[in-house]
Amino acid sequence: MQGAARIHAILAREAATAVVFRRGPSKRTAVIEWNLKTDTFKVGQWFYGSFYPYRCDLSPDGRHLVYFAAKYGRNSWTAVSRAPYLKALALWFNGSGW
Repeated sequence: MQGAARIHAILAREAATAVVFRRGPSKRTAVIEWNLKTDTFKVGQWFYGSFYPYRCDLSPDGRHLVYFAAKYGRNSWTAVSRAPYLKALALWFNGSGW
């Protein structure tokens, strides 16, 4: 039996948009753009590894996402990307969970 999916959302302060993180199954996380005006969703990217939505934030205009993710045994990093995608525009390797 699979566990329930976990959902976390971050709202943009100055735009009618949000980013939703849907975790599950297992260590897979989907990054989804939510247009609050039209109530529509756009799936951006799936990530396989550890993703930390409480260490993420969205720019006030909703265009950029800063996130912390890890593939333990390999590396962890903080990156800035264009929401809802995870391709890094800026990248900082951390090397640990903190």
